[in-house]
Amino acid sequence: MVRPANCSAQISIGVQTHADADISGTGILVAFILSACLTLAAVLFAYFAGLVDDGLLRPVDKFVFKIPSRAARYPRTHVALRKAILTLSDQQIVTGIAILGAGFNGLRDGSISVYHFQVVIYLAWMSSSVHLSALTILR
Repeated sequence: MVRPANCSAQISIGVQTHADADISGTGILVAFILSACLTLAAVLFAYFAGLVDDGLLRPVDKFVFKIPSRAARYPRTHVALRKAILTLSDQQIVTGIAILGAGFNGLRDGSISVYHFQVVIYLAWMSSSVHLSALTILR
């Protein structure tokens, strides 16, 4: 790992980035991306299936989607979908905070490269964005 004392020397000769499977491993990336896609798909399904409460839709939403609300017609499906989105949304925020904690801990003890810290930031940003999109259904 590059320390601040020898940073300028490392810039001129180049630094080899070592793989950190705990942050940018295939399993971690697949888990984050698959979970985010599943959450986003559930949110989009709720919008396009008309399973969003009428009170949550703005006039622009009703104009763009042009789908009548079916939440009252299918109450069990509506409740089940809301619970699933709530669970997936909570998972997104917890995993985002966990990866940020791991990244900041790695920064503190100097065991993480800039590349891997950027991966941490991007994964946390993705988790936060998906969580916020799910909150539009759960207001």
